[in-house]
Amino acid sequence: MCAGMGRYLLDRMLSYATEREAFGEPIGHNQAVQWPIVDTATELHAVRAMGTDMLAAYEAEASLSDLDQPATARRKLSMMKYYPEDRLFDWADRAVQVLGGYGLMRAGGVERVFRVARNLRIPAGSTEVQKRTIAKTLGLE
Repeated sequence: MCAGMGRYLLDRMLSYATEREAFGEPIGHNQAVQWPIVDTATELHAVRAMGTDMLAAYEAEASLSDLDQPATARRKLSMMKYYPEDRLFDWADRAVQVLGGYGLMRAGGVERVFRVARNLRIPAGSTEVQKRTIAKTLGLE
């Protein structure tokens, strides 16, 4: 879900950055607009790779040995819970920044993703709870 919403936000940022002009050129020509978009694209790739890795480990019987270990399974699941959701919040924040006032308008769609992204961080354990679980499984508590 986070990757799908992230892709939506990336598409909105790319579209706006190439269509919106300031001082006679698209705003996407400015580094201040490029870098948040580049960061989002890079992190979106990482989140998708993380999901693919988790799915491959689950589906491949040879790789299930590490998931049979409760601590490892909890760690990976906690990572999959908090990291994509935190990134989605960051991506939504960047999209609002890139789109300016339009990013906060209900008609634009980005503000809804921003609200959803914020609320996703709470159910089934907050980011802090997930990090504590990961720390425990790494032997830090």
